[in-house]
Amino acid sequence: MSSQTAVSGTLFEKFYWDDGEEQTRTWEIKRLPNGEYQGSAGDVEGLAWGDSEGFALRWQYTLQVPVKGSVYNFKVDDWMYQMDKQRLFNQSTLSKFGLDLAEIHLFFDKSPTSDVCQPVAEA
Repeated sequence: MSSQTAVSGTLFEKFYWDDGEEQTRTWEIKRLPNGEYQGSAGDVEGLAWGDSEGFALRWQYTLQVPVKGSVYNFKVDDWMYQMDKQRLFNQSTLSKFGLDLAEIHLFFDKSPTSDVCQPVAEA
C-alpha cells in the first residue's frame, strides 16, 4: 500500500459544443491514501473512480444526460493523458447496456480564470 496522503480539490470544466451550446461541470476530486481517485459532480450518478499510471489517468463514472425532458444514464470510460504542464488530452467512451455508443475527444487547457475561450466560428 502506498504511503501517499489524501489530497482533494475542485476542477471546473467549461464545454463549448459545435451547436453553440455551452455546458459546465464542477468536480470535487479526492486522491485517496492508496493513490486512487474518487470524485463527484452534479450530473454524475454516485461516485467516479480513477487510477493513474505515469502521465495517464483512467476515470470511470455514470453520466446523467438530459434529452428532451428525460434523463439517460451512460457509463463513461475516460482515458486522460497529460501532454505538458498546461494541457491534457481526453478520450471518452460512452456506453449503455454494454454497447459503446459514442467516442469523444477533448482537449483541456489549464488557464487563469480571467481567460475566456470563445467558440470557433464556422467558415
